[in-house]
Amino acid sequence: MDFVLDILKISVPAFIVFITVYYLMRTYVTGQLNMEKLKYQSEQQGASMPLRLKAYERLILLCERIALDDLMLRLRTRDMNAQQLKNVLMIAVKQEYDHNLSQQLYVSQKLWEILSAAKDQVLDLIFIAEAEAKSNDANVYGQKLLELFQNNNPVKTAKSAVVKEGQMYF
Repeated sequence: MDFVLDILKISVPAFIVFITVYYLMRTYVTGQLNMEKLKYQSEQQGASMPLRLKAYERLILLCERIALDDLMLRLRTRDMNAQQLKNVLMIAVKQEYDHNLSQQLYVSQKLWEILSAAKDQVLDLIFIAEAEAKSNDANVYGQKLLELFQNNNPVKTAKSAVVKEGQMYF
């Protein structure tokens, strides 16, 4: 019986020391891993920051380039009829959007959805103006299009969303 008590006198304190050391080591290693993880994340964020800022710049430019008043100034010629103007505007909006598809890697999903919706609304305005103008005259169509765009400007909403999200990094 003395032998069992002697073993317990040695084993119990050793077990308590083992549990304490195990807990301390586990806490230390977990803390070190978390610090390394944070360090890695901050390095990654620092490296991607210029790319994100460029993406926001390009998306602001996208908004400016799909604004119908700007498109009309850039693309309209004197000899166009309403159908030709509509086609040129649609192609330009789609090309601008397609040209910036890769920027969705650097922005939030919500912002990209807002930009996609703005593009779709601009295309809808192009079709609505055609239906409401009821004329093949490019001047009548253009006036109707600009009137609709002034009343419902989806580009302005998208642009403010880009600015708001971009400002989160400052």
